[in-house]
Amino acid sequence: MKHEEPGAQFNDLKVLDLKGDIKTSLYFLYATRSRGLPHDFYITRFYEGKQQRTLVVLLQPRAWKQINGDTLQALLEEATKHFPAPVMVQIENRPIVIMEYNVWKERVLQKQHRE
Repeated sequence: MKHEEPGAQFNDLKVLDLKGDIKTSLYFLYATRSRGLPHDFYITRFYEGKQQRTLVVLLQPRAWKQINGDTLQALLEEATKHFPAPVMVQIENRPIVIMEYNVWKERVLQKQHRE
C-alpha cells in the first residue's frame, strides 16, 4: 500500500497534465485564503439566486495558458453575465479565470485532438 506524504494534495481528476478538484460550491475560495489554491483548476457550481446555478471551471493562470484565449475582466459576482466568454476575476488579489464548464470542455477536447 502506498503512503502519501503528510500534507500532500489529492486531486479528483487530471486533464492535460493539470490537476483538478471538484467542489460543490465556491465556499472553498474563502476557506483556503491563507493556503492559496493548490490545484490547477476546479469544477464547481456558481449559484445565482436560490435556484439558478451554473456549472463552471476556475483555472489558475498557469493552467489557462495551456488552453489559451482572451478573457474579460470582471468581478466574481458578475462573471456569469459575460458568459460564454472566459472571465478573469481577482480573488484575494490573485487572478483566476472562470468559464462555463461546457466551454472549458470544448476547448480541452480541441487541444487534446491537436496533440
